[in-house]
Amino acid sequence: MAELQHRTRNLLAVVQSIARQTIRTSRSLDEFVPQFEGRLRALSRVQGLLARLDHGSIDLRGRRSG
Repeated sequence: MAELQHRTRNLLAVVQSIARQTIRTSRSLDEFVPQFEGRLRALSRVQGLLARLDHGSIDLRGRRSG
């Protein structure tokens, strides 16, 4: 349980950092929303890949999504 809490706190810190970075680079709320959502989707994809690493290796060649 402690490991899950630790990972959750780390992930929330990453989300907070992404939000702050996106705020700094956005000129308006209309610009912020799609950028932030895109970054959260990218984080989600990375988390999915990392979760699969627990079950073996993955091939990152050619992995790019837009």
